[in-house]
Amino acid sequence: MTQQTSTTCHQRSTSGGDNSINSSSIKNNMEGHDRRVLKKKTRKSQRRRSATSKKMTTEALVLSFSAPIVLWMVVFCLKGSIYNQFPDDNNLQNSKSAFFQPRKSASPPGEMLATDDRSLNHPAPGLSISEEAKKEAERALQEKLDHINKFYNSRRRMANDKEKAMVQGLVSDARGTPTGTHHTTTNGNGGSTTDTQPVKDQKILTAFMEPPFTLQEDVKPLPPRKTAESILETATFPKVHHCSSLIRDFGKSVVDNFPSKDPFLPWIHDFFPTNDGTMMKFIGQNKRNCETGEGTYVSMRHWKPQIALFQPVPVVMSTTTTTQDKEPSFRLADSFEHATAKETRFICRFHNSSQHSAISLSGFPFNYEFVTWRKNKRMLEDDTSKNSLNQSPFWLSQLLFSCPIPPEFQPMVRQGKHVVKDVPKLWVDVIPIRTPPRSNTFLLTQDQIGKEQFQQHSERWFQLNEWFGKNHTLPKIADSGRWANLPICHPPQPTTTTKPSSSVQLPTRADDNSNQNNLVNDLLPNKKLVACTWASASYHRRGNAVTVRDSHARLREWIIFHQLVGFDHFYIYDNSPIDATSNQSNDLEAVVSEFPSELVTYIRWPCTVCSNNRPMHKNPGDRSSQYAAEASCRERFGPFTEWMSALDTDEYLVPMKHDTWREFLVEMENKGVQVLKMKSSRGLPRHDLMESLADQRSCEIPQKRSAAVRKLKQTSCQEPMHNETFLKVYNCDYIKPPRPSRFARAMKQIYRPSYVLSHYVHYSTVTEDIALSWRNQSNVNSDSPLLDWKVAGSTKEVFLDELTQGTLIHARLHPMD
Repeated sequence: MTQQTSTTCHQRSTSGGDNSINSSSIKNNMEGHDRRVLKKKTRKSQRRRSATSKKMTTEALVLSFSAPIVLWMVVFCLKGSIYNQFPDDNNLQNSKSAFFQPRKSASPPGEMLATDDRSLNHPAPGLSISEEAKKEAERALQEKLDHINKFYNSRRRMANDKEKAMVQGLVSDARGTPTGTHHTTTNGNGGSTTDTQPVKDQKILTAFMEPPFTLQEDVKPLPPRKTAESILETATFPKVHHCSSLIRDFGKSVVDNFPSKDPFLPWIHDFFPTNDGTMMKFIGQNKRNCETGEGTYVSMRHWKPQIALFQPVPVVMSTTTTTQDKEPSFRLADSFEHATAKETRFICRFHNSSQHSAISLSGFPFNYEFVTWRKNKRMLEDDTSKNSLNQSPFWLSQLLFSCPIPPEFQPMVRQGKHVVKDVPKLWVDVIPIRTPPRSNTFLLTQDQIGKEQFQQHSERWFQLNEWFGKNHTLPKIADSGRWANLPICHPPQPTTTTKPSSSVQLPTRADDNSNQNNLVNDLLPNKKLVACTWASASYHRRGNAVTVRDSHARLREWIIFHQLVGFDHFYIYDNSPIDATSNQSNDLEAVVSEFPSELVTYIRWPCTVCSNNRPMHKNPGDRSSQYAAEASCRERFGPFTEWMSALDTDEYLVPMKHDTWREFLVEMENKGVQVLKMKSSRGLPRHDLMESLADQRSCEIPQKRSAAVRKLKQTSCQEPMHNETFLKVYNCDYIKPPRPSRFARAMKQIYRPSYVLSHYVHYSTVTEDIALSWRNQSNVNSDSPLLDWKVAGSTKEVFLDELTQGTLIHARLHPMD
């Protein structure tokens, strides 16, 4: 929907090379696609009607035989004597009706007797019954009814006690809820529940929350934490236990109900093992970015430990075990020379259903602290600074880390034996190593930044011996706040050969001694160019002023167009909301099912954004769900493609030199280019392809918009004609190409995931060259400085010529924008 706008329209060519890929070809492909989908649905409907008729015939036959039997049983029960037919006490204990259905004594026994053929109110001829006899009969009947109800209530209490014991036993598998521990069970909708049906031999995902006062931030050296298992609070998530729905269930139950009492717990959105079975990868978000700006001092101070999770620390692991459960001990290292792991932040404990466990230490894909130093920024501003309430830099939005899978568990992950009938039999616990976040100092070495800068900024280095000392031993895992029993499911796979689902299955291997060359081939990229999108059936634009509901049509057209211009595969992260009461949603899977699984992979991603405010709002928005979805797509599927792009469904990448992107990408590869950039501006509609809406209220400007916007002249409210594509209707720029540099802010990119280590919507925030330390620079010598980060890799990132190479058409403009 849009209003008319009087401006100059510059239409962009959507073709390249000799063969034109224009709006008519997209339209023809869409019409052919629709005919195939309609034919497919017609065949399904015919099969469904045939199956229904067969079913009705069978049901009618069964009913014809069963009806006389049921009728005979009813007559027999009505004729039976209520006294002589009643079971004795021994039979009551074996009676299913006595267990499942209590006899209600709401109706007086006299009324029951009045409905019986032998009713005392209508005695047989020649018999007379006194009032005392009637009362005695009523009393006897009531005694039997009371006996039944007493027995039923006893059995029900026994069943409830047994169920409670079962649930408590499962919680104890997560290292138990000790006496004095506060416990909450989350049902995925923000409320608590007692209706849990645990899977046999299944451990329940649990968050153990450690109170912040256990860490004494202002003491040097940092003393050991005073914590114990008895002071930990817990939140359990019993519905997260099936691999086929892991991403959906985890997003709905855990991400949207993140336990906020422990700011050191990572806000995990996705996790999975790598295809070779050696690593467990995690994608999290910076929870501190959700509430920033004016009036958020208390919240931002509470979430300061989220910044510490991005900062690596050196740790010493003892080779001897002192605890009864053979758990190794850890302490913070006082120097890099003594450290077992020089850059870690999490202890990772893997364990199976046989209670066998093994421990590893986490790692980062790059050093966040080094990247922040290189870009001349701070990871955390002082509380007194004017920037203290600002959001963190872009590269501190997505928390990426991994845990090495211990060797004894790697074969079962490679073979897929850690998942049985969709239920995982291998879990991992993530225990954050808690230290105060560093703000004015950096933990860096001379090998990272070079001799010159290391000596020049000596006052800014974090001194391990001064801050950690030699005696800071970490508490036992049982006494530490942590994520426990994160289920390990199948790794991502290079290609999808079955119907798209929320889980990505691992091709099973015959044995652990499979050919190593085959494993290497599985990990090589098998696609040239893929696209990731985070979309929803309906959603609110930033600021919540506009609701968009045309996503189904846009997604269908978007897939068809990009398939025509050379994209090999599409990963759809569906963020459509799920109804809390019916557990149903009007999602995008119906559109995805129209395409073959070799072309489209569907991921149900229900976790919501934590703030949808506009970027320039006094409390800027943070679309956490979108950022995590993009990181998940790059981490999961990046290893299987040479090039990748993250787009919205109203953004079209148009090749201008060739018919498809594939030929142009080969040219860029030969030149060593790793990132292709395209400037963005929102397209205006062509009025000759629009039609007026009957309901004009859709274009009313809300009162909460600024006075300047509300003063705009209202013209007729229109939408694209139904027989035209979005790309054709909105292919109208108000600025003649090429676009000026100010439009680079909202750029979109095609990039190599092997080169880009972290991508944030519009930008390649961390690349291999930016993360490269001084020691690993080419032609390095003792006197050469660390290259400026803007210079490092600058020749590998290029803006495309919009007229001769490639361009971005943003086919969206709404009057509220």
